[in-house]
Amino acid sequence: MVAGVYVPRWGVTMEKATIVAWLVKENEPVVKGQDLMEIETEKIVNVVQAPAAGVLRRILFAEGETAPV
Repeated sequence: MVAGVYVPRWGVTMEKATIVAWLVKENEPVVKGQDLMEIETEKIVNVVQAPAAGVLRRILFAEGETAPV
């Protein structure tokens, strides 16, 4: 089963976030709740955690790129 990793909406007006750093590389195993990436919004810097255990297969947005919510 595939589980997507998405930029969470942490505020009503939040529309995008910048990927500050990936903490896991492609094809590395992860456990549920593990920190995957650091993201920055207009107001905060925070981490996004793995929604499920498995393997991070593909990174769609590189560090420094802006991703939509």
